[in-house]
Amino acid sequence: MALFNQAVGRLRRHRTLLPGVFVLARQVSEARAVADMRLHATVAGAERRADPALPRDLVETLKTSDGSRLSKLERLRRPPTRTTGAAFARALGRVDGIGASYRLGRLKLSQILRTGWSL
Repeated sequence: MALFNQAVGRLRRHRTLLPGVFVLARQVSEARAVADMRLHATVAGAERRADPALPRDLVETLKTSDGSRLSKLERLRRPPTRTTGAAFARALGRVDGIGASYRLGRLKLSQILRTGWSL
């Protein structure tokens, strides 16, 4: 309904002759169908290019290790809470670990960290 109303508003703003209600409703419906097909094709293409190990890796993030109350996903979701230099170094290490775990590439921490900081 919102898309239909936007179409009517746009046609009025541009002083275009309004088609009949059923004609406009059909055109809006066809436009949505085309958009849905494009979205489906995009998602299907991304799924074909995705790493086959990804579903297994995502399920692994939901599991908790022995003696831990938090899953790996929960630990990744929680941001650092302190704004100290040491916390910054740990946060960069965390980002580097995530990148290495999911084969996203490695950070060049030596370019970011001052000499003397340790991770």
